[in-house]
Amino acid sequence: MTLQPTRTEATTTTAEATTTTEATTPNAEDYEGQQSEDFTTINTFTSLIAKMDSSTRQAIGHQARDLIEECQFDGKTCSSKNFSVFLDSTYGNCFTFNRAHDDWTPQSSSSAGPLHGLSLILYIEQEEYIPQISEKAGARVVVHSPNRWPFPEFEGFDAPPGFLTSAGLRLTSITRLGGLYGDCTEGEGHDLLYPGAYTQTNCLVTCHQHHMVSVCGCADASLLAPVNTTYCGSNSTQVECENKVKQELARGLLPCSCPASCSDNVYGKAIGLAEWPADSYVPSLLSKLQGKADPDTFRRNLLKLNIYYEALNYKEISESPEYEVASLLGDLGGQLGLWVGMSLLSVMETIELFADLLLIFFKKCSSADVKSLKKTDVAPDEKNVVYVNHAFTAKEEMPVIT
Repeated sequence: MTLQPTRTEATTTTAEATTTTEATTPNAEDYEGQQSEDFTTINTFTSLIAKMDSSTRQAIGHQARDLIEECQFDGKTCSSKNFSVFLDSTYGNCFTFNRAHDDWTPQSSSSAGPLHGLSLILYIEQEEYIPQISEKAGARVVVHSPNRWPFPEFEGFDAPPGFLTSAGLRLTSITRLGGLYGDCTEGEGHDLLYPGAYTQTNCLVTCHQHHMVSVCGCADASLLAPVNTTYCGSNSTQVECENKVKQELARGLLPCSCPASCSDNVYGKAIGLAEWPADSYVPSLLSKLQGKADPDTFRRNLLKLNIYYEALNYKEISESPEYEVASLLGDLGGQLGLWVGMSLLSVMETIELFADLLLIFFKKCSSADVKSLKKTDVAPDEKNVVYVNHAFTAKEEMPVIT
């Protein structure tokens, strides 16, 4: 699971744009080639943050020790040391629980229900939000596989302050067929921009960034930049080039070969909200915080998050060949037996019949050759042949009689 506190790089506010829309009703053509003021502000701010080095960006963001006030997993206590951090261009510092790494020991739940899942109390520090940049308060939560890179801009849900957010999980395991039956992949031949296992989202953002670099000569500030590549600025030329690449990608004019992964885990979520804390629980909560939160305004900065399995079973969806070679051969044999009356025994009998016919043919040919040898002519050595037949002697030229 990955937590992203909603911070200075939050999504664009739309209050000013809404006011302008209510005041005037422009035609559709008036929007062509125009960027809203809020959109430009966010892009400029994101570009400035992206050009900072990683240590500076991490230092100015929310820290795990300040964000995570209380942590429990499967009834056991945990702390900010059980979370790994990574940088996101939109949400800044992000903290992941149970993330796969070299010396990683996976955490597993012993039972279903909120008491055996991950329970967090978060302090979001709204006083550090930047006006006109952060339009919402809370934390962004993404539930994903341990070896998969999260993308909070495209997936996840928001947990608001002053509420207990519960997320009941149901796991669905998906297995797809590749090779002759489909075009899924395990990531072979794909050089991904973000680490971790192959996902279609990771492939698409990688393709997007590569097209940005090849067409515009600079990288999109909202994504990780390739090695030896600078981020695009806020000047009009680079902004227009960035918009052009995005439009061409959306229209399919720039190719991206990103098939689905052959194996994937999808976590279905049932999300519920409840006001938190209850009035009777406030004194106990304030004693846990040890004076860190103001009793009058602590609801603005505190939230609780429960993530757990609704059941320890899962749904499995797998693809199988609809028509295999063995089925094809069986159906062909059945059709031949039905319409031709042919079976394996009759096939052998047919082969035997042809063998007998060939044998008879060869015997006929060999006997014909023997008879032709017996009928050869014998030429006489002399013209005068004397025949003696008891009573007479003849001397005459005549053919040989046998």
